[in-house]
Amino acid sequence: MPVAGAAGAGHCARAVSLRSCRRGVDGRKGTWIMAANAQRWGAMIFACLASATVLLGGASASRAGEISVDAAPDFALKAFDGRNHRLSELRGQVVLINFWTSRCGPCRAQMTELAALHAELSDEGVGVLSVNFDSDPDRAREFIATHGIGFPVLIDDGREVSRRYGVRGIPRLVMIDRDGLIRHVYNDHRTGQAGEYRALVLDLLEE
Repeated sequence: MPVAGAAGAGHCARAVSLRSCRRGVDGRKGTWIMAANAQRWGAMIFACLASATVLLGGASASRAGEISVDAAPDFALKAFDGRNHRLSELRGQVVLINFWTSRCGPCRAQMTELAALHAELSDEGVGVLSVNFDSDPDRAREFIATHGIGFPVLIDDGREVSRRYGVRGIPRLVMIDRDGLIRHVYNDHRTGQAGEYRALVLDLLEE
């Protein structure tokens, strides 16, 4: 009896030990699974955060304008007043070039803001050249006259200058420093963006 009891106790001990062992293995397996899942979720979260950072960074760059250090291609075009204007004649000034048409709402808004900026800073060394795409020149002339545009509005009939400046959509605004280098490019326009333009122009004037 005592022997049987001892045997039973030993069997029970082995059973408990096996169950404990299984629980231990299962527990470790669960830990491994949880760790693997945590790694996968961590990687996914990191990827999402990285993507969000890129997207937010891209939005920020878009708002502030693309940054460039390319030399601005020189060109000469005739303005609506019949005079010829060459970009290189403005070397030493901060120059803004915008590409637009009077049929484009954001273009019209940008033109009026550039007109105000030019009126304020032209004596400080800021020049503006505007390249128009209107198929009907009278529409452009009417806009120039009614909005008091004081800078040259040029005609790029063959679109050669537009191609050289990579214009694929309008409005497009190019900011050039005193050394003739393209420093900022805007491919869109939002109402009230004049303050942003002004801040960048003032920075270029101080260089």
